[in-house]
Amino acid sequence: RDFSAAQSGLTRLNAYDQPTYGARLQGVAEDVGDVMARRQAMRPDEGVPAMPGFSSFTDIVPDSRMYAVKPGGGNNPLNLGSTLPLKQQGKMGEYLSSVQYDDPVAVFKNQLEKHYTRGIDNRQLLADWEDYLNGYLSVHAKGVQYSDPNGPAMNALKKEAADKFAESYNAGTIGAADIEPTNKKLYTASQIEQVLPAYNSWVMGPFKKYITNQMGTGLATDPLLQAVDQSGMPPNEIFGQAVPMDYEIDSLQRRADSRRNDFVQTLFNSSVAPENSVIGKVTATTPEGVAYENALDVSFYPKGPYSFKDEDGRNTTQFPTVSKLDRNALITDFLTKPEEETGFSSIRKQVFQDLLSGNLDPGKLSNTTPATITRQMIKDKMAEFKEQQLSKQGAAAWIPKRAAEMPTDMEFPDGSKMTIITPEMAKADENMTARDLGQITLDLNQCIGAGCMNTQDYSGHGPYIVPHTGKPPPRGKVEPDKYGYMRRLKNGEIEIASLKDPEGLSKATLELKRDKSIPLHNLVHTIGVYLEDNKPEFAQEFFNNVSNFGREEAIKNAVQLHPEIQDLLLSIQKKSVTQIKGKSNNEIDKAYIPHVVEWLNTNADKLKDVRDLQNLPDVHDLTRSYDAVGKLMDKNQHWYSPTVEKFFDTMENENALPRFFTTDEFALKATERGVDLSAEPKRAEGEQAKYPEGATLFQM
Repeated sequence: RDFSAAQSGLTRLNAYDQPTYGARLQGVAEDVGDVMARRQAMRPDEGVPAMPGFSSFTDIVPDSRMYAVKPGGGNNPLNLGSTLPLKQQGKMGEYLSSVQYDDPVAVFKNQLEKHYTRGIDNRQLLADWEDYLNGYLSVHAKGVQYSDPNGPAMNALKKEAADKFAESYNAGTIGAADIEPTNKKLYTASQIEQVLPAYNSWVMGPFKKYITNQMGTGLATDPLLQAVDQSGMPPNEIFGQAVPMDYEIDSLQRRADSRRNDFVQTLFNSSVAPENSVIGKVTATTPEGVAYENALDVSFYPKGPYSFKDEDGRNTTQFPTVSKLDRNALITDFLTKPEEETGFSSIRKQVFQDLLSGNLDPGKLSNTTPATITRQMIKDKMAEFKEQQLSKQGAAAWIPKRAAEMPTDMEFPDGSKMTIITPEMAKADENMTARDLGQITLDLNQCIGAGCMNTQDYSGHGPYIVPHTGKPPPRGKVEPDKYGYMRRLKNGEIEIASLKDPEGLSKATLELKRDKSIPLHNLVHTIGVYLEDNKPEFAQEFFNNVSNFGREEAIKNAVQLHPEIQDLLLSIQKKSVTQIKGKSNNEIDKAYIPHVVEWLNTNADKLKDVRDLQNLPDVHDLTRSYDAVGKLMDKNQHWYSPTVEKFFDTMENENALPRFFTTDEFALKATERGVDLSAEPKRAEGEQAKYPEGATLFQM
């Protein structure tokens, strides 16, 4: 299964080879009627009761014979009357204890680990923080770090340091002062400390209630499962996780089936439960819901009362309620922490972030269930998909329009064209030039106009400015060298040749380095000839300036008085091709190699060194015999090297081939002239053979 499409946002498929919600919004998948028909087909033969609160679009639940892993509510380590610390009340208590926060500085540091902004990756940001903290404590802690290294006084100093670090970072004075500010800020440790009680209250309130009373009980009573089942979006898409691979999907299914079977065997002491058992069945009605129910069910494990007895195995003082249970009673506990696959980590993070930002009223936390948060996340994703679709439509309209507006250096019969991005363009409109470079970045995954990389929006290189909007990307870090190409363009060091296909998409990029080493006397001669031919009344003045003020001043004055001379001088300025790149800096698409070769040959007299010919497979430079002959022989090892060398010299001396030619063109010329490239070269009368006939290797 190819997940590259899912990652690029094209015809996206979920983990079950069905179009995602985003794909359906794009009109490339089934409509609402198709979804309803599919769900109708999933109903069992018997009657299906409608569930109160379901909309008409998703009012389907399975029949009474299908249930989830565990009985509704049921027994769990947290309702066995224990007074032990929460983290000692089974795996479930251990989990709920671990996801609460008590140290604002630790949470502050965790924020840094997840924070990408201003061109600084998380490692650098963490290093900056560690350096700052050590320096701050060395000045302010004095004897505290020895007398009370983990006490309240030291913790207060660490919190104070975290506050000052965040304030300085947000002001742009720490870590990235030379990079322009971003709207993404760090929360101070004091801000974090203020919301910790509310967040922990939510964990032990709605979150705990869901886990103990509803999680894994089946579609009829699990509101979080209902939310995902109705969404039409796979869990990983809702919770912002990576697209799962085949083996991950299969593994999750196997493990979920195993857990369900474990519950059946534990409760009924049999591998097969009675037909109407309340456990061990899948209840979700959609592939998305099934995937999520698998993730929920994997987390559970059935235990008996014996698991919660004291160390002597007889008393139950630590879990008093166990003594009231039947010895065969089932107690549901966690097997593993239900974080990533269930999306719990994303749900918790959303609650915490909403509390920090003020988007969530602490007074309303009791009504903020995991399902409530998830439904809002689904709603936000729907809006994001729609925004992405509008953006794609905008890009589809902008790309050909902008390509048509760009100056044309050479046109090709198929509608493609070569355009040159010049220093003059960069100086005249820097923003538009950045957009043009960004388009190359997006089309060819090159860093030429990159401003971000490996972000949620761009898996490879992303643009510094989004081409069709002219605005920075909505998310993602800015690379420190964002002005690399722009700076060299504006300085007149380089030009960028971009090959556009008939739709305006970039197909090849050539970096041209301008040669500023033209001798002054050549420039003087060129200007003098131009003025004598076109403006004779100014010619003598120019030559007088050369005599009186020197060549450089005379040239500057001539360009100032006659601006067209600047273009004239540029036209005689030699250039070197320092890069020739296709997709991901690799070979040019074969269909467009002839276009690049034609452009190179048209400008051959203006080009000095041309590098990166390896990205034009089977293309050779007539001015570089050593490299060309080597490449010709590598591909045609049956040819005779001395013959190839001799014929190459002939072609070069006679200019019988264009400067940039293909192996086929070379072979055709040889055929036309009756030269057998696989035989010993023919000798002129009286010419000695390079290697005497019958000579051995040692005689040579």
